[in-house]
Amino acid sequence: MEYVDFFPDPPDGSEKRVLPAQMELLEATERNVASVGGVGSGKTIAAAVKIYLLSAAVPGNVSFIGRRSVPKLNEITKRVYMEVLQRTGVNAEFREVRDSLPGRVILPNQSEWVFRDTTDLGRFLGPEYGAAHIDEAQEEPESTFTGLTQRIRLPRAAGFHQFILTTNPPGTRHWLAKRFPKNGAWETTEEVQGQKVSLSWRKIQTSSLDNPFLTKEYIASVKSGLTEAEIRRVIGGDYGFLYEGKGVYQGFFTHARNVGEPPTRNITLARSWDFGYHCPAVTWHQMFRCKHKSLHWAILEEYLGQDIESEGFAK
Repeated sequence: MEYVDFFPDPPDGSEKRVLPAQMELLEATERNVASVGGVGSGKTIAAAVKIYLLSAAVPGNVSFIGRRSVPKLNEITKRVYMEVLQRTGVNAEFREVRDSLPGRVILPNQSEWVFRDTTDLGRFLGPEYGAAHIDEAQEEPESTFTGLTQRIRLPRAAGFHQFILTTNPPGTRHWLAKRFPKNGAWETTEEVQGQKVSLSWRKIQTSSLDNPFLTKEYIASVKSGLTEAEIRRVIGGDYGFLYEGKGVYQGFFTHARNVGEPPTRNITLARSWDFGYHCPAVTWHQMFRCKHKSLHWAILEEYLGQDIESEGFAK
């Protein structure tokens, strides 16, 4: 099969073709590859085709395909894989079938695809994998990346080990932006037993506008109501965006008014929760009037969670 045969027919009836960013992913040889792009830019299907090619090239290969929630894994990611598999024409064996969708797929050469949600990744980190694909990686804590990295070591897949991440662009402070800070390919080195070992990386940036099969009406509907900075992220595929406007405390916050100890603790204690995405916070406050009748708001303590979801943080 040619690369183009793995992809669906264009909705406008035009000739099939593989987009440049998709081709870059299909031909990437780096161990760690991130395809970061705007909505509808064809990231997931390219990763599914690449996982199939890795499975076909290495008999007995085992690939982990994950996403943060079961509904998204089933309704989006897994369906893309099943469509790619259907176009190959191979007779695969389906196991752990629920709601007509398999949890495991066995290819004719005994390579496997293992589909799992990543909310409790520790349950699935026992086996060794030859490849992995995390879809919509911006939803993941960094522990998902580090945990799976440790398991991509299947001996029979040596020379073909690859970790693929596909995602819409997260913010500039997200771990993805730190791990994949620039477009193109590069290497990093780590020292192991006195020797320097190279690790290969590649970031592919895609824009929604790169996909000619998305209609102008669709692009217009996505852009509607977004700021220019948000358009650069959601459509252009850039990391994050700058806050446009004045800071919340600008002109109001002062050290004397908002920092320090109240004269007495025998006043109401307010606890404020912010269930931020994988970075929740709790702060403790007290408000009082001083002898000059000025209102003070004292922030007594704060606690910041790292790489933890709201349920675990609340406990």
